[in-house]
Amino acid sequence: MPLLFILLLWAIAAPAQPQYFTTFNMEDGLRQSQVYALCEDHRGYLWVGTQGGGVGRFDGVQITHFTTADGLPSNFVNAIYEDHQHRIWMGTSQGLCFFDGKKMTASSTRNYISSIVETPDHRLLTGTQRGIWQYNFEQNTCEKANIHPSLNELTIYALLPPHNGDIWVGTERGIWQFNERNRANDIGKQLHLPLLPAYALTRHQNTVWFSSLGAGLIGITGQQPRTVRKTAIERVISLAADHDGSLWAGTVADGIYHLSPDSLLQHFTEADGLPHNSVRALLTDHNNRLWVGTSGGGFAFRSTRAFRAYNRSDGLPGTRVYALSEDPRGRIWMAVSQQGLVVLDSFGLRAAQPDSGYLQGVKCRTLAHDRNGTLWVGTEGKGMIAIAPNGLQIFTQANGMLPSDWVQKIVCMPDGTVWMGTSEGLAQLTPRPEGGFTARRYGLRDGMPGSSVTALQLDPLGNLWYGTFSGTVGYLKNGRVEANFGSEQGVSGTITAFAFGPKNQCYIATKGRGIFYGSGVVGSSFTPLRYREKNASDNIYLLATDASGDLWAGTENGVDRISFDKGRVSAVVHFGQNEGFSGIETCQDAFLMDSRGGTWFGTMNGLMRYTPVAVVQHNSAPVLHFEKVNLFYKPLEETAFKDRAALLFDAAGLTLPWNQNHLSFLVKGIDLTQKNATMLYRYQLEGADTGWSPWSPQMQVNYANLAAGQYHLLVQASTDEVNVSNTVQAWFTISKPFWKEWPFITLVVAVALGLLAGGVRAYIRGVRRSEAEQREKLQVQNHVLQLEQKALQLQMNPHFIFNALNSIQSLIATQDYTTARTEINHFAKLMRSILHNSRQQFITLREEADTLEQYLKIEQFCQQNPFTFEITYNTPDDLENIEIPPMLLQPFVENAVIHGIAPLKTPGHIQVHFELTGETLTCTIRDNGVGREKAALLKAAKKPGHQSAAMQVTHDRLAAMGGSVHFYDVETGGTEVVVQVGVGF
Repeated sequence: MPLLFILLLWAIAAPAQPQYFTTFNMEDGLRQSQVYALCEDHRGYLWVGTQGGGVGRFDGVQITHFTTADGLPSNFVNAIYEDHQHRIWMGTSQGLCFFDGKKMTASSTRNYISSIVETPDHRLLTGTQRGIWQYNFEQNTCEKANIHPSLNELTIYALLPPHNGDIWVGTERGIWQFNERNRANDIGKQLHLPLLPAYALTRHQNTVWFSSLGAGLIGITGQQPRTVRKTAIERVISLAADHDGSLWAGTVADGIYHLSPDSLLQHFTEADGLPHNSVRALLTDHNNRLWVGTSGGGFAFRSTRAFRAYNRSDGLPGTRVYALSEDPRGRIWMAVSQQGLVVLDSFGLRAAQPDSGYLQGVKCRTLAHDRNGTLWVGTEGKGMIAIAPNGLQIFTQANGMLPSDWVQKIVCMPDGTVWMGTSEGLAQLTPRPEGGFTARRYGLRDGMPGSSVTALQLDPLGNLWYGTFSGTVGYLKNGRVEANFGSEQGVSGTITAFAFGPKNQCYIATKGRGIFYGSGVVGSSFTPLRYREKNASDNIYLLATDASGDLWAGTENGVDRISFDKGRVSAVVHFGQNEGFSGIETCQDAFLMDSRGGTWFGTMNGLMRYTPVAVVQHNSAPVLHFEKVNLFYKPLEETAFKDRAALLFDAAGLTLPWNQNHLSFLVKGIDLTQKNATMLYRYQLEGADTGWSPWSPQMQVNYANLAAGQYHLLVQASTDEVNVSNTVQAWFTISKPFWKEWPFITLVVAVALGLLAGGVRAYIRGVRRSEAEQREKLQVQNHVLQLEQKALQLQMNPHFIFNALNSIQSLIATQDYTTARTEINHFAKLMRSILHNSRQQFITLREEADTLEQYLKIEQFCQQNPFTFEITYNTPDDLENIEIPPMLLQPFVENAVIHGIAPLKTPGHIQVHFELTGETLTCTIRDNGVGREKAALLKAAKKPGHQSAAMQVTHDRLAAMGGSVHFYDVETGGTEVVVQVGVGF
């Protein structure tokens, strides 16, 4: 009895390599579950022929259906074949048709088609219930091939694609062979084989295999048949050979048989995950995957995986496995959902209630067994219980044994001490000799950081490591806090787990910050462990090292096995749903390496067991193709370039005009076994891009307004950025516009030069003519301006002339002839000076000063209010050498006399001072008159009379000459005018 128990227990735990078949059926979109035909085309699509549901085209994600509504002769499909022009041929119960990528074209002949093959000279042959028929491309009909009279009346079950020119035929009366010249041989009769129906044919290396009811599998190499006589495989109805030298046989009702190169026979049925035991079609794809079409179970592909999943169907009461532990008897204990404890032993999974129902409805975060076999259970909110063979003991905050009822982690020491990490810190239970435990809490006075303890683990040296919610880690040695590590040592984030390497390396798992590693000694620092895989996550829920030193990291995306070489990460293998890890999201503390080498993971979707065996991985690259090419939003085949569209995918390239350069490329990558993976693409347009674009899910790339030149488009696809697809390529040239071609450019340049020369000549003539006209006009205008200037220069204030003459007249009336003669002399000199100066463009400063002096003397005689004046110079020796425009200063002097001095009631004084600085003459005219404000009031009170333009003209003259004039009020009374003008010498 003990021996039987051990054998049963070993059967549960012994390593095995489970065979998995990932199935696609009606729940996945398949129209009908009876699959009789499978074919993989050159673009990676899997074509599935059903009995009543038509044809499905599978791209790894979804199934596109073709039925009689799309042109199929019948929805009962028995054979699918791709020819050299990549047309997909379908043999149905009502005839033949083909799909050219756009539409179905059916033959008018209504035969039952069981198989299809293409000869080396591109004849299309079909096996029917009435012999072999050949498709007539011109008339779209099928006609008898007339290979051999005996074949014309036989039912054809299988046609094997040609090899070395020979085509093999499986018939209702054995196997035949014929060549391109239709020379047929009854191989079965020649080799004295049983003339039984040959339902399936396949070729592997130099051997042709066929199945015959009642005769098993027969392999023909040369003229020597080899027979595999196994009763269990005599009802073979489908065959396939893989690249490894193996032969696969599908039976009518007994699953699949695998014959390895060393003649080892394996058998797989529904118990191994096969969707149905009736296997009607087998196919090995370009990645050597085996695809299975079943009669009633849909289709599936086979992969060998290292994980065994346990879920509700195996007896789990829930899906969430929070904690794991192994007892001394080798039984696996687990906390499942909030349903208490479950044990896995030789009798399978079963619920266990040694807690008397205390754990029902509560989450158990941690499990641990001590040296005596006592099971310690930590809960969220109900403290901790110890389940021993002799009874149950409860530890809570209320009874003073725990700092908190929220227990995160339990560690049982070899000496019987039990450590607990809780939401309120670290606690220790020490067994007493008389029974029971002594409780101690570790806090700030013991060197603890005082935070919630979220992780607890023993290292190989016996030190107890703890991690906190706030991101501090540390360890106790001999019951005393030895060291703490925090952000200063490089650690950050909530700590979730510890793991230790073979050389005592310390690995720390965190939420959101990834993994840190260090030596773990006092004064050491921790460094992030860098590794980037397609599903890598920084939320690390569990962490552990195995016997080989590999590090296991559990996340919400599965688990990663990290291998090291000389202390550095050398390889990372990710296990997710596609790799058989169906649990996906792992749970904290739910990791166990049992005593028999098994590795267990508790997940949010059941229990996972890893067996370290050889794993057949199909980490293949996707198959990539151009799905569509548009030119200005229209398929290229529907444009004027349809006859040359094929050149786009040839190195010769397609040439497009300069104004036809808006191209859109739609690509599609296909990986039939990566249903949940995201297909990523990258592009490079040589001639425009300097490198590859980043990986993205973008399936379409557009190029518009490209410059003239040659372009080469490269596209790749991948699901993990590691296994990269074939590179699809397109070549095209954007031609130059006609105006950029050399003949046109030469013509344009010649015409332009001629026009330019003529234009320049005409322009020069026009400019000369315009300049002559302008010069003549300017001369006339200049002459007029000079006359106007002279006229303005001659203008004097009529009041001044009237007053002067009137004053002289009064002298004559009083018979003061002497004074009258003097004043007449002064007046004559002034008039003579004005007339002389008006004829000159420039006069000397001496002449201007003399004119001003004559004017002021007459004003002294004419004005009723007496005033004096003086004219001074800073350079009196240069008066004859300095030239200024005439009559430039007289208006300002006149203003000083009329508006400044005349209204005074006291004697006035006018000072005119000339100062030369460089080539600038500054003339300052200062009077002690009434000032500008009062002069303006007096002027406004008078009736309007003569409006002198001299001031405005003088301002304009100064502006034209680049001079300036400024007026200032004198503090003691009067006005100061400063005139600056450039002079000549």
